[in-house]
Amino acid sequence: MAASDTTTPAPRAVVELVIRYWRRALVVLVLLGAMLLLSLSLVFKFLVWPNIAAVLTDPQARAQWVAENVSAPGRQLVVDGVSVGWSNWFSPSVEIARVEWQDSEGQSLASLRDVSAVFGVRSLLSLWFEMPVFSKLHVQTVSLVLEKQERSWLLAGFATQSDASTAPKALDWLSHQGPLSLDALTLDWRVTEPNVSVRDSVGKVDLGALRFRAGLTGSELEIPSLPLDQLRGLLGLVMPDPDPSGRLSRLVLRWPRGLDALVSTESHAILNSLELQAQLESVAWQFPGGQRLSGLSARLDWKGRSGELKLDSESLVLESKWFHRTDPMALGRVQGDLVWAGLELESSPTHPVLLKALAVDFNRLSAQGSGHAIATSGHWRYEGQGLGDMRAQGSIRDVLPEQLSGWMPRVVGIHTRDWIARAPRDGRPLVGEFQINGPLAEFPFRGESGGQFSAKMRFEDLDLEFGRNWPLLNAKDLELRFEKARLSLQSEQSRIGVNPLVRVTGEIADVLDPHPILKMRGQFDSDLGGIIESFRATPLRNELGGLLLSASGAGPARLDLDLAIDLNKTDETQVLGRLEMIGSDLSLEGGIPDFQRLSGVIEFSGQSLLSLSLKGNSLGGAVDIQSTPKPLDASRATALRATGTSKASGIESWMADA
Repeated sequence: MAASDTTTPAPRAVVELVIRYWRRALVVLVLLGAMLLLSLSLVFKFLVWPNIAAVLTDPQARAQWVAENVSAPGRQLVVDGVSVGWSNWFSPSVEIARVEWQDSEGQSLASLRDVSAVFGVRSLLSLWFEMPVFSKLHVQTVSLVLEKQERSWLLAGFATQSDASTAPKALDWLSHQGPLSLDALTLDWRVTEPNVSVRDSVGKVDLGALRFRAGLTGSELEIPSLPLDQLRGLLGLVMPDPDPSGRLSRLVLRWPRGLDALVSTESHAILNSLELQAQLESVAWQFPGGQRLSGLSARLDWKGRSGELKLDSESLVLESKWFHRTDPMALGRVQGDLVWAGLELESSPTHPVLLKALAVDFNRLSAQGSGHAIATSGHWRYEGQGLGDMRAQGSIRDVLPEQLSGWMPRVVGIHTRDWIARAPRDGRPLVGEFQINGPLAEFPFRGESGGQFSAKMRFEDLDLEFGRNWPLLNAKDLELRFEKARLSLQSEQSRIGVNPLVRVTGEIADVLDPHPILKMRGQFDSDLGGIIESFRATPLRNELGGLLLSASGAGPARLDLDLAIDLNKTDETQVLGRLEMIGSDLSLEGGIPDFQRLSGVIEFSGQSLLSLSLKGNSLGGAVDIQSTPKPLDASRATALRATGTSKASGIESWMADA
């Protein structure tokens, strides 16, 4: 049989055939695309772009555009000095000397000077949506007017807070633009509310070179330097009188949504969403309640509801009504990290921005200045009420004893504060540590309060005036403690005059009490003669019938002395004493025989002798001296009964001396 003339193509031949046809189709498509693009470019260059230029220069066309796109009647757009051209074949450009947006009375609401705009390839597509998009836009100077009416803000004549349906199209238009650079921005603001003083009704903010980029998913603003005093009046309208000064440098501000969302978002919600980085340089800020911070230098990283502040201030100063002092507190160099989270802001009928919640962690926070060095770490939480809760621990040193009262909170009673201010004399700077845990509004906490506060401070070579007209207590070492509202002191090495004290303790049970009582207890373990000498230096020298004014003694003895000093009436000191003689010799004037090797106890108060029981020798024999009940008609009288034996030689010697 003969072979058939029809043969099946090999698979390779089929593939080559398909590739050849596709190459031809691709070339045709490319040529068609190029012709279409060229046609569109020719149409845009010779038909569309001249019409756009005509709209920009034609007042009637601009008025029609305004009428179609702006709901507020009477507004007009003024354009001067228009020059159109081409940067290259696909990039038309326009130069405008002035663009001004005016109200119905011809007053400027917004002004742009020396505008330079370049269209890109995507600008061709944007015209389909009647929203021209620039690939690059530069403005030499922008001036905006911000007006505050009774319950609203107007920026360039548009409400800054409204729903999305009434949002200005200009904000949506800005969100679609390419890079926008500004050489200067001026914001003139005014308040038209009634009952506003002239001083607080107008102001101006001038910004130098800045960079701004807007987008549908976010906008970013960069400012090299921003003096805060320019914002003083403007910020005072949205928060309680911050009175700022200083400077923000290298400021970067990010808004994570389209600009049109700004008009439908309340002020406090905007701050909860913003991201901000800046360097704070010698910033001062006024806080509610009369607190003011100045000299703050730090790196700020604000991320909406969280952030971080890296402090490095050379001379931070705190003015606070919380502390017991009238002068500002110069904290000196302050360093440390503050990290916060859970920031929540809210609005009120009087201020659109108020703090509702915040949690702050502070790590390695230190302040070192003239006369103090403080280091602390901890946590502060605020939930919209009071002063917030704090948990912190730290150390304090280099504070002079006489400066201690300046660190006391003002809630401490005035008489306690006065005593803390006057009692310490000289001495070396203290070294101490502290802990706090609880609501600051209840500090330093009392009684059954759940808050905890403790502080321990150590002094050396300190002179302490614990009571008026009492001799100074010189403490080789003295420990001062706070436990909640209780203040206590203790010294194991101290003296009054030349007499050492084995132990001294003191206590104010409640430093918040308006009538505080200072209780002091001291124990002398010394020679009887020294004890008598110290006793004569106290307000008790005229007590006990004045017997001690000329008394003398020798030998071991011990004196326990308890004082209760009313710090409101320091001349009304209550005294309890216990003098124990341990084989002591005592000499009294007034013809009383001398006593030898006395042992026993004398107990007394500031008014009288309470009890006496002594045994020893006198007139050459044994003697027993006991106090007897006081006569009813002589509450301050002292009655003693002495019994014993004597020798003729002792009596003879006494009579000769007497």
